[in-house]
Amino acid sequence: VRPQEPRSQGSSSAGIALFTLTAPFRHFPPPSPFRLFAMTRPSVFPPAAGRCICLDTETTGLSARTDRICEIAAVEFDPHTWRTVDRYHAYVNPERSVPYGAFRVHGLSTAFLSDKPVFASIAGGFLDFIADANLFIHNAAYDTRMLNAELERLGLGPISCACRSVTCTLRAAERLRGRGGNRLDDLCRLYGIDLSDRTLHGALIDSELLVQVVRELGRRGAVFGA
Repeated sequence: VRPQEPRSQGSSSAGIALFTLTAPFRHFPPPSPFRLFAMTRPSVFPPAAGRCICLDTETTGLSARTDRICEIAAVEFDPHTWRTVDRYHAYVNPERSVPYGAFRVHGLSTAFLSDKPVFASIAGGFLDFIADANLFIHNAAYDTRMLNAELERLGLGPISCACRSVTCTLRAAERLRGRGGNRLDDLCRLYGIDLSDRTLHGALIDSELLVQVVRELGRRGAVFGA
């Protein structure tokens, strides 16, 4: 079944991307000692400064060296009202075929992605969207590894230098509940979050669900951090 088109497509203007990427490290200032400290120590929620964004990706596989991102989404939310402030969403041509195993997970086929913009075309708009934000990512080690590989191919620095902080919500859940049973769908079921629209993995719906999971973890005193 052909996946639905995104409700709000990320910037795919090659001209904008070219301008952004040719400006030397516009999105990647050297991280300050404070930023490094904030990214490596657990912290209270909500963050004292910066926007809050839940982020997710879908990929062609698990290898940062040979696999590529094929969908990326980021949902900005107000950590006091929990209302969605803004969304970024883009399907991405991975410039390679999608293995059947990955297709079974997210439903994004090689044919569907063939006419979508490549990562280089959407990188500028994506980096602008997350600039100086606090990112919340479930299993952040995986998503940041894939994002960093894409950025490195463009001669850019890691995602941690483009945002204010990166928080792994999987680790926050493990600190609160112990290991095991902390997948996104496990936590949604545990906290009574509606999963009826999630028939497959999808970067946008998973980001939206993660906002609700962050809310429930915060209400229960979870310690957020790297």
